[in-house]
Amino acid sequence: MQRRITSAQMFGAIIKDERKKKNCSQETLGKLVGVDKTTVSYIENGKPGVRLSTILLLLSALEMELLTQPKKSEPQSMDAW
Repeated sequence: MQRRITSAQMFGAIIKDERKKKNCSQETLGKLVGVDKTTVSYIENGKPGVRLSTILLLLSALEMELLTQPKKSEPQSMDAW
């Protein structure tokens, strides 16, 4: 299922949801990617400042991938500034 991510908090919630679906603890996931439980918790709570390499390792461990696409433009209303 594709989900649009618009914040670090939303990304963290998705990571947490996928980790729980796989019955994996924060500690186990952290060990799989070479970080400690605190780092996994930090990410799941949407704290900024996480390395992209760590995010990509977490996604891979959870059998997920990161996709990008151009943002769809929203129709402008007549009252737009």
